[in-house]
Amino acid sequence: MRAAGERASIRKAKHGDQAAFSCLYERHKRRVFSLCYRIVRNPADERIVHNSAQADELMQDTFLEVYRKLKTFRGDTLLFPPGCIATP
Repeated sequence: MRAAGERASIRKAKHGDQAAFSCLYERHKRRVFSLCYRIVRNPADERIVHNSAQADELMQDTFLEVYRKLKTFRGDTLLFPPGCIATP
């Protein structure tokens, strides 16, 4: 999804279009999960499933908060601008 397409999806999602929000979720879920995983990961803890479950829960909380606050999003940037969530 290019910037114009993302902005259009944001605009539609702000007006209640769930398919547009789903598109945004699909676009960003891997990068958000990756960040969440790095936050909850404990290098001394080898329980990958445990860390993955925590990261998944944090990611879901993140998108829930984005959904709740989307109407207040000004839209002068992308939802998750490049570099906002750096991947290793």
